[in-house]
Amino acid sequence: MSGMYELRPDGLKHNPSLSSPPPPPTTPAAYLSSFTSGFTYRVLSHPNKNELVFEMGGVDVSFANALRRIMISEVPTVAIETVYIDQNTSITHDEVLSHRLGLIPLMVDPRQFSVTGPGEEDNEQNTLVFNMDVRAPSNADEGASKGRKATGGEDIAREVADK
Repeated sequence: MSGMYELRPDGLKHNPSLSSPPPPPTTPAAYLSSFTSGFTYRVLSHPNKNELVFEMGGVDVSFANALRRIMISEVPTVAIETVYIDQNTSITHDEVLSHRLGLIPLMVDPRQFSVTGPGEEDNEQNTLVFNMDVRAPSNADEGASKGRKATGGEDIAREVADK
């Protein structure tokens, strides 16, 4: 039986007048030819040797996503790896804080650091150290100024509507 099925509001119906899709390519050359027949790309900008903005069309979404994932995985990045917490009195668990700190993008050139091997000590050539000292405002400070203190010490004014 030749033809294809089509989806109609009343259900799936066989339509013999529709032609079947072409068979998939069987050789690498045939596959490459079918891929490149609809493929288009356009360079939108090339500001420097490390940046390129382009758009492509005529490709399957899965191919475009695979290309995006490959490019992302090849970009060297620097992230927070180890977090030491001395005292945490907040309702957020230490593991959650550590994970969130690891998600913060650090604007650091990874080429400026050496990679550590197994058993190597941390030093200034392969490590960045950040210190955080964050304190919540006390209730007395909040009630007195009808605002709250930010972590940097500056007052953040809040209008409090008395109802």
